[in-house]
Amino acid sequence: MSAAAGVTRPPLWTHGFRLLLVSTFLGWSAEAMIRTVLPLRILDLGGDAATVGIVALAFALPTLLLRPPIGRRIDRTGHGRIHRIGPAVAGAASLAFVVSGLLLVPFVRAVQGIGWACYGTANNVATARLAPPARRGEASGLFNLAYAVGFLAGPPLALALYAGPGAAATFLAAALLAFLALGVVDRLARVTPGARIEPLPGSSGVPAVSGPSTRGLRRIAGAWLEPAAVPLLVVAGLVLAGEALLLGFAAVWTRQAGLPDGWLALLFPVVGILNAVTQLAGGRLSDRVGRRRAVIAGIGIAAVGLGVAILPLGAPGYLAAAAVYAVASGLVVPAATAAAMDRAPEGRMGATLATYSMAHQLAAGIGGIAWGLLIASFGFPWPFIVALAGLGIALLAARRVLSPEAGVRG
Repeated sequence: MSAAAGVTRPPLWTHGFRLLLVSTFLGWSAEAMIRTVLPLRILDLGGDAATVGIVALAFALPTLLLRPPIGRRIDRTGHGRIHRIGPAVAGAASLAFVVSGLLLVPFVRAVQGIGWACYGTANNVATARLAPPARRGEASGLFNLAYAVGFLAGPPLALALYAGPGAAATFLAAALLAFLALGVVDRLARVTPGARIEPLPGSSGVPAVSGPSTRGLRRIAGAWLEPAAVPLLVVAGLVLAGEALLLGFAAVWTRQAGLPDGWLALLFPVVGILNAVTQLAGGRLSDRVGRRRAVIAGIGIAAVGLGVAILPLGAPGYLAAAAVYAVASGLVVPAATAAAMDRAPEGRMGATLATYSMAHQLAAGIGGIAWGLLIASFGFPWPFIVALAGLGIALLAARRVLSPEAGVRG
């Protein structure tokens, strides 16, 4: 046996990591239900594509504003209290949708964004602290797999409830899942000492020492963003913006194409299955071949998906485009997440991942309102063309910031 073959891999499947995955699945199942039916609810209440985008922005803005200070707070005090606040607020907001008219929907979604600012940031930091450095890609893939499975389970349940008992039953079920996630998070904070998530050594909350490569970014971002994570924020944000377009506006495309809403019950499971499988493989791949190769390959596959979406191929073409993009996202996201962990300055893991994880909200919020306005003004396929141009920028950024050796397991 060679020396390399005899090396024991550091443990990943601790009790705390398993609880984290369960909580992530439950929380994202609840969020997937909301994301699936809320556009339909908005349209049924008299809104349009632009209204869907405004509501997406209302969710994203609190997260964008609050994630960086939340990350710094976690660096100082640990994740426990903030982790509990997240699903509690998300579940309460889901209950509020039961009695909300069109004018109240953006405000309730904004409150839900506050909950996800806490929950999402704490989840990412918990993943980093529970994952051995040599298995960060795999851990990120498993974490992303948990929410991908949530997105697989949530939409069919939401659509079935929305078409049957109605909107109230859908929002009540989403609230129940969020409160179940809260119970698991509470358990996560009370697990055995060997699995408990503690603040990283040296987590003082003070800014990391900046070098020549980060000084300009610090002048721009000030004390709000962590400069080490900004390039990866750009890469992931542009890739996720295309995903937000294909999934977040699938209901709008369906209505404009004159198709029944029921076909979305096929779209979301297909996308969820492909994304879940790719997340698992993609995280491990980035540990073996490096973050750079995994991210660049994913961006190339995403470009193929958008190219298919541009073509007038109807429902089969849209399904194929979303499926290809799901594979691309499954490659890019765990690799980029692991790269953000790798680049975090000492004692700044919370601030780094808070900055990086803003990519999801930028894609859903800023991207959402941009896609909504583009669709309302010019219709399809122009948003797909713009998203394709964004992937070109993501490719250039990835090639610049990620070295060929980044993340390669020694």
